[in-house]
Amino acid sequence: FGKQMDEYKQAMVSQYSGVLRQVVANLVHSKHDLPLLASQTAEQNDLLAEGLKNKETLLLTHFYLFAGIEAYIFGEYKLAADMVEKRQAAEKHMSYRFKLNGATAFYDGLIFLAVARISRDFKWSFGASNAISRLEKHVQVGKFNCEHKLLLLQAESESMIDYNDDILKKYELAI
Repeated sequence: FGKQMDEYKQAMVSQYSGVLRQVVANLVHSKHDLPLLASQTAEQNDLLAEGLKNKETLLLTHFYLFAGIEAYIFGEYKLAADMVEKRQAAEKHMSYRFKLNGATAFYDGLIFLAVARISRDFKWSFGASNAISRLEKHVQVGKFNCEHKLLLLQAESESMIDYNDDILKKYELAI
């Protein structure tokens, strides 16, 4: 499929989808490690180096987004947070931010909450709060796409302070 994209001069789309294809393949075939970051292929390294050299921010944001999600899935929360911060820094040079109907804010929030839980550093709680605020805006536009994500983040955030029936209700509503 990638060769066909290249034949039709869709190289940029091929690169972007290549990052996602690699993450999915890594998740399917991995044995509890971080394949996208720890054992990158030469092709992935070249792609990332090219993106950095040519300042292809969209490619970099794709890479950092999916690498952060993959790191989160494998429990590497600090690494995932580093990927979020790199993606956010790259996004400052873009006119359009990669949002994925609230999924970006959702994963940012999950990652920041996981790091906040471990480190107790306010920086991460503040980042999670910002992610929740961004997700609230998505809920106003597309409640059916994002409300469950918002409820999960709110419940996770509130569970760091106190565990009560309201938190359980939010988890139940999210499901």
